[in-house]
Amino acid sequence: MNRDNIDILDYLPDIIKDVTEYQEIANAENPSINSLWGNHRKAFNNQFINTLDEQGCARWEKMLDITPKGTATIEDRRLAILARINASLPYTYRQLENFLRNICDDDYTMTLDNENYTLTVLLSLSRQNQFDEVSNLLAKVIPANLICNVSLKYNQYKIIKPYRYRLLVNYTCHEIRVEENFADDVNEYLELESYSYASLEDYTLKDIAITL
Repeated sequence: MNRDNIDILDYLPDIIKDVTEYQEIANAENPSINSLWGNHRKAFNNQFINTLDEQGCARWEKMLDITPKGTATIEDRRLAILARINASLPYTYRQLENFLRNICDDDYTMTLDNENYTLTVLLSLSRQNQFDEVSNLLAKVIPANLICNVSLKYNQYKIIKPYRYRLLVNYTCHEIRVEENFADDVNEYLELESYSYASLEDYTLKDIAITL
């Protein structure tokens, strides 16, 4: 049985499934049953941060006084809510590591310089949308005697070093610095460059993109 499309005929004995009257009853009742099941599943999912939908996020944001960015995805909003819930004191270094791992997976590095009382957190470019939330959380939970530096892991020279100027001239300095998949994009261009126009003219851009 497909739980996304409930048919009450599945619950009836085989001997009466083919009876017209029962089939018509099922056709009349199935939409209401599926609607009820959908609402039940939605209410259940909205009990957990990781499965919140638009309505669930809005409810938590109202309670926690969070204003999401216009560009924030559902996943970004879930992470912002989770960050706010976990912003409780006191915070140990290990607790902070676990929290950042829950928010950013392994897309970050954190270094504590005890001698200079400095905490440095670098977020991968894939976590740009979580930058403000992580910065705000750290400002609330780290000790006041620590200097906290939060920044993104921008693309470095070693990434662009293998490529010639004629390839890089198509990108702005900003794109080279902050494009998350910059190297992959350039490599795709290099692969495409090896083909002649005649060999590609029968393909759409979508076909080429899928192939690469």
